[in-house]
Amino acid sequence: ARLSFHFDREDFRTAATNAVRAYGQQIGQVPRGFPKSLMVVDLLLRGPIELALVGGDDDKTYTQLRAAVNRCFIPYRIMAYYPNSASETSHPLLTGKTPVNGQAALYICKNFACQAPITDPEAVPSALKNTHGSTTQTEGTRQALTTDGLPGHATPQGTGTYVANMLASPRTARPSSHGYTSLGSTGLTTSRIGFGGYRISLGVDDHRNALEKALQEGCNLIDTSTNYADGQSERLVGTVVKDLIAKGFISREEVIIVSKIGYVQGNNLARAEAREEAGKPFPEIVKYGEGIWHCLHPEFLEEQLTSSLDRLGLATLDVCLLHNPEYFLSDAKTRNLSINAIQLHDLQQEFYRRLEQAFVYFEKQVDAGRMQYYGVSSNTCTAKPDNPEATSLSRMLEAAQAAAQQAGQAQHHFRVLQLPMNLFEAGALLTHNTGKDHSHTVLALAQEKNIAVLVNRPLNAIPGKGSGMIRLADPQAEISNTNFEAQQPKVAALENDYKQVLGPNIPQPDKGASPLDYFNWAEELTRVRASVQNLEHWDQIESQTISPHVNRTFQLLTQHFRGRKEEEQIWQSWRDKYVPELVALLQVMRMEAAQKSAKKLAEIKEVFDPLLPEDKGKEPFSRKALWTVASAPGVTSVLNGMRHPVYVNDSLTILQWEPLSLPHPIFQAFTES
Repeated sequence: ARLSFHFDREDFRTAATNAVRAYGQQIGQVPRGFPKSLMVVDLLLRGPIELALVGGDDDKTYTQLRAAVNRCFIPYRIMAYYPNSASETSHPLLTGKTPVNGQAALYICKNFACQAPITDPEAVPSALKNTHGSTTQTEGTRQALTTDGLPGHATPQGTGTYVANMLASPRTARPSSHGYTSLGSTGLTTSRIGFGGYRISLGVDDHRNALEKALQEGCNLIDTSTNYADGQSERLVGTVVKDLIAKGFISREEVIIVSKIGYVQGNNLARAEAREEAGKPFPEIVKYGEGIWHCLHPEFLEEQLTSSLDRLGLATLDVCLLHNPEYFLSDAKTRNLSINAIQLHDLQQEFYRRLEQAFVYFEKQVDAGRMQYYGVSSNTCTAKPDNPEATSLSRMLEAAQAAAQQAGQAQHHFRVLQLPMNLFEAGALLTHNTGKDHSHTVLALAQEKNIAVLVNRPLNAIPGKGSGMIRLADPQAEISNTNFEAQQPKVAALENDYKQVLGPNIPQPDKGASPLDYFNWAEELTRVRASVQNLEHWDQIESQTISPHVNRTFQLLTQHFRGRKEEEQIWQSWRDKYVPELVALLQVMRMEAAQKSAKKLAEIKEVFDPLLPEDKGKEPFSRKALWTVASAPGVTSVLNGMRHPVYVNDSLTILQWEPLSLPHPIFQAFTES
């Protein structure tokens, strides 16, 4: 960074910037661990004070000037020395700098624009005092850490060209024209299967390979969010799109990029909490639960949109959605379960006021060129009208039109709605909950108003309260060489050994469980065994409860016994025996959960398969489920999480199929069942 300013080298400045940005997530999480990096950030943003010292006939003045400079604290300075003015130098800071009447001189500059030279050492402190405290950049200074972003955005011509190229592809399994449709009234053409960015992250090869494959084989719509993987989903999307453009595989105009704003989690939550502590909280924060806040206020949206564009590396976001704004209504319902009609009316009025306020901000961003279109992603826009958390597409559109008028626009730019839909949750198609007198379903009104509908959770169904989530895909066969009755006693015996030998030697912590209770998995798994609903439920238990607890405990005890030679050996010996047996027991649990999933899926197939054309009967269940949702009238694109190239192959096959002619009876059958 310093050399970039010495020699006015933009390539050095870019290299320094990229070096800092590579650790952006870590710096944001642990800023105190990166003081030098943050100093570089400040230097790049402010730009330095440039000092050029040239010698004259009298070495004494040169020495005094240099000493005067060294006595002043100037945190952001670069200095070029040149005691011998008789010869020439090519250093940019020294070019054209000469002694004054034979005397050594100090030149104080900013962006190579200099004040009058100083020859009196006594004048140095006051001259430097007036410059080094300033944080205002002069015109022309590059803020190296500000991302300009890829220029351009998705266009009707560009997306049309993408589709034409896909249809003309020499590959045997190429998409058909049925695999593409218009993105509402935007004029853009989109694939009927979109790449869902949930649970993808920068640095995972499978995720990167899957996104690259999807973009090159027929999928031109990507959906992500500011809170997915704490921003790393957006970073991966930006990196892959930029790389494929650089390689000539796609152009910016061919790809539709959607991101969502609203959640206050992870780094955003830490930022919001810090602002509260400083007395400058984000306005209108909804504190829904521990670790989950939400905000629709323009002040928060501005910060998030800027961060989103930066992570994506874009100048313009094609579609920006408010992410689950119904958290405001959900929070009110949670705090007051007995909301009466008057209270509900007042809550809804405030909710749509907040939406309108957010839409005014979005309209201004459209005018500024930072986004093309906007909309809402809501899980409750398919709910029945009497649900206190229900949101209404018709009222959203009214708020958007009012916002457009406030922003001085003739027509609003609300063009996209995102909602959940799958075989079991078909409220978008079947529930009349919007329009005058609730006379329309969401999909019917969207069709009438030419609003694009993006569907999420097509394969993750939540049929009803207490039933848990069902994965609408053929489960992988899970195999174990033992069974629960044989494996559980082995784990229990080892855990008892721990309690007899190791546990008593570990001091009781001030807070938390007793060391004797660190390993109770044989008993705990026996207790929860019957309540595990399916493989997805087990995955949640294992990943969110068991694995974190076991890992923390192992780390704690390994640290405790380190350096205690005899005890450390006993601990390591026990651990080496215990881990394989616990893993084997967990594998048994996984196998049993997979069997429950397979049984449930077999029951679903008995209802589903007879309603499908015969030629689709032997297709993988996930394809049939995706195809059915994509065939529903009013659905524009179905977002599927394709975190592995294999999932991309499975999903994009749908682009070759004609839409199902009569999807209503299928959804109706599952609603009735």
